[in-house]
Amino acid sequence: MASLTSQVLSSSFLLLIIKLIQRCIGLISTLILARVLTPNDFGIVAISVLIVHFCDALSATGSQQYIVQKTDVDSDDVNSAWTIDIIMKSTLWVILVLAVPFVSSFYERPEIENALYVSSLVLLIGAFKSPGLMLLRRALFYKPIFRISILQKLLSFSVVMVFVYFEPSYWALIIGDLVSTLTLTIGSYYIHTAKPKFSLRKVKEQWAFSQWVLLKGGVGFVRAESDTILVSKYFSSEALGAYHLARHLSIMPSTEIIGPAIEPLIASFARVKHEPEKLAYQFTLSLLVIVLLIMPACTFIWSFPEPIINFFLGSQWESAYPILSALSVFLFTIVIGQLLNQFCIALGKVKSIFIYDVLSLLIVVSILLAFMTESLYQFSLLRGGVAFILVSLFFVYLKSISSLSIIYISKLIIPMVILSLISAALTLEIGIESWGGGMFSLFYYMAIFGLIHVILIAISYVFYYKNMKEGIHIYNLANRGYSKVKDRFS
Repeated sequence: MASLTSQVLSSSFLLLIIKLIQRCIGLISTLILARVLTPNDFGIVAISVLIVHFCDALSATGSQQYIVQKTDVDSDDVNSAWTIDIIMKSTLWVILVLAVPFVSSFYERPEIENALYVSSLVLLIGAFKSPGLMLLRRALFYKPIFRISILQKLLSFSVVMVFVYFEPSYWALIIGDLVSTLTLTIGSYYIHTAKPKFSLRKVKEQWAFSQWVLLKGGVGFVRAESDTILVSKYFSSEALGAYHLARHLSIMPSTEIIGPAIEPLIASFARVKHEPEKLAYQFTLSLLVIVLLIMPACTFIWSFPEPIINFFLGSQWESAYPILSALSVFLFTIVIGQLLNQFCIALGKVKSIFIYDVLSLLIVVSILLAFMTESLYQFSLLRGGVAFILVSLFFVYLKSISSLSIIYISKLIIPMVILSLISAALTLEIGIESWGGGMFSLFYYMAIFGLIHVILIAISYVFYYKNMKEGIHIYNLANRGYSKVKDRFS
């Protein structure tokens, strides 16, 4: 058990390193682009990304999850999964290309036509990735993926900067996405020896798993992006651009840090899914690690939106201050929802996830439409509040089908929430007002907040978490990691 947990956390750590390096490159890109491109440019990109990602979600058959959670995998399983992906994504690409004029008409923005035609190629190119990526993730072997991911980001960044230098426009971002996808697809055949062949021998067996993943993909995407869809329809391109960037910044800890850390969990959950006690422990341990990482981020975003926006986007985006603050609630629900989804998939409850996505989609859209307002701040706050309630209900459902204890989980995470709030309150008290508008005030507030929070976490471990096996486990792993780093530098 300890070996599995260490392997999972080691894989999570490597994925964190991948994303941290990618994000450092991405941050440099954002720092430049937000000061060069206009809100309208980002609005056009937001619509293009929204439509392409929706088609990608509709064509997601869950091949990777299927291969990872399967006890025994042979070449027919791998080839069938690869073939199904190509068929689905190619079909959706054709449909998207034919639908572009109608999409442009719906949004009443003719300028997005050409952008969509080019962006849609991401679907076709990405469909041909080597299935070796799935096998590497199944084996929790992420070093080759690390190398190709870094190359992918570097090439994409270089292309974006060249395009921005010669012609500052939204085309830089669109071409950058194409280069990124092409690099990953080509590189995937160099990092694994798998030689896929077109085959449908195991299509029936996979379809029993994938049919719900396929339905869940489209519904889940619309549910997750329902706020962006409504903003793109009922607000101006400039407002959409501000919302898009604020939303991107708010969920950055999820997509770039926590998401990759969660990815190996499906493999670990699947290995102990027939042992209720071990599965419950693996879940609570993972939840504690995630809350330990994400709660400070959510609290900091809520409390200090101005220095964050000023640093990443520039003071000209001040309209995004309240939007970013409100969306911090949404960030928390996204991360917890990702973990709950992985847990459900490991239990084979894909149908349950689909039903949850359908019901939550209807609830989210109904409430957002019923309380539609001209204020993006109120809209964002409402979106986060509804998401929090829905995730809480999902938690109650999981408790009913597993041996999870809501009382014990509450004892684990509530102290983390309180510590984060205290850290933010103390930082606001200590903070110097004259630093508030400066570009580098972000580092000042982060340093104070981080120092206070680390001290509080250490105190909480001595007086509280030291009596819990999850707390001891995390402490031992952190201490072991520190020793390795210390020895390496020595």
